[in-house]
Amino acid sequence: LFITLPALQFALSADRLVNGLCRPFWGWVSDHIGREKTMAIAFGLEGLAIFALIQFARNPLLFVVFSAFTFFGWGEIFSLFPATCGDFYGRKHATANYGFLYTAKGTASVFVPIGSALAAGRAFDFRADILLLLGGALVLFALFLAPTALGLELGRKTKSILLAVAGALVTYGIALTVVPKIWTPFAGKFTMPKIGWVGVFGIAIVFDLTAAVLAFFVLRRMKVPVASAGPAIALAQGMAAGTETSVKAKGAVAGGSGR
Repeated sequence: LFITLPALQFALSADRLVNGLCRPFWGWVSDHIGREKTMAIAFGLEGLAIFALIQFARNPLLFVVFSAFTFFGWGEIFSLFPATCGDFYGRKHATANYGFLYTAKGTASVFVPIGSALAAGRAFDFRADILLLLGGALVLFALFLAPTALGLELGRKTKSILLAVAGALVTYGIALTVVPKIWTPFAGKFTMPKIGWVGVFGIAIVFDLTAAVLAFFVLRRMKVPVASAGPAIALAQGMAAGTETSVKAKGAVAGGSGR
């Protein structure tokens, strides 16, 4: 290409380009074979690309190629996740629903410092993570598990208290992330085993392959909810069915009279 750049700098530029180009590509694939199968393929390819990246990272050219392929698999979430969210939860609150879904990316960023600690075998302070997980668990319980899975009818006051406590825990956790010296009533600093970056990327491969399996065997079998007909439509369908039955009955009577 008549361009001389350090491998890392060139890889970062290529990754951005590939990550953008792959989004319409994965959308096109999804339109032909379905969203869940496309997710399974993309996650599987991403896992393979990370594995190849680990094996050939010392080769500058292959480092650029396989890092680009890794980002090629990452970009599909921006094409498929909003559409899948709309499929399952409808158009009425599609923007808010996808906003909640997209917070998963920010939540996952909490694990990045843990990966760095694992790579170096250093001590890591889990206090902020524990507070954030507790707050998220309370929100999940109050808004989803209690009313659906457990069948519990939480009163407005109880739900407000749970959400307020969750908000306080999340705020405390975020503040602790910014200012690690803030006091907490518990300790959470542990020395992590040293597994190196190869081990950290190995964990990423496991997550990718797990996501591919879940997309293909679980998400693909989930039925998209069908909106129930409104009262006016149901009434019209009932009237049409009644009219058709009446017409058939009159035809039968007329046929019998003719004989």
